[in-house]
Amino acid sequence: MDRSARPTSTTLALFNSIDLSHYAGVVDGHSAVAIFGNITGNLNAPSIPVGETRINVSAIFGSAKLKVPPDVAIKVTGLSVFSGVKVRGRRMCDGLFNFNGYETPGYSQAKRRLHINTAVIFGGLRIK
Repeated sequence: MDRSARPTSTTLALFNSIDLSHYAGVVDGHSAVAIFGNITGNLNAPSIPVGETRINVSAIFGSAKLKVPPDVAIKVTGLSVFSGVKVRGRRMCDGLFNFNGYETPGYSQAKRRLHINTAVIFGGLRIK
């Protein structure tokens, strides 16, 4: 697939929950937005092919919890306001206003990479 022309799709959880696990194989370019809701997902191997996969996750008065295989390198970028962000057990922020920036050591050389761009406002983000 030509990564320069990423497909895009958006899922909205408004006062409910969405599970990204159902998007296996089509996660690249996906945006998931939870407003007063929850985003969950077990992003297994078929969801994250060789190369860099990008997703956008936003939680406003909500939460997002994603499971990523340990052999997949993770990069997290974005913003959190009055929120907590935890990546693979490491607390990235917990408080007023933060720019999220995390990258697995050796990210650029990893076979499979997941770049998660986030916006979390009055909520929480956990990536295992």
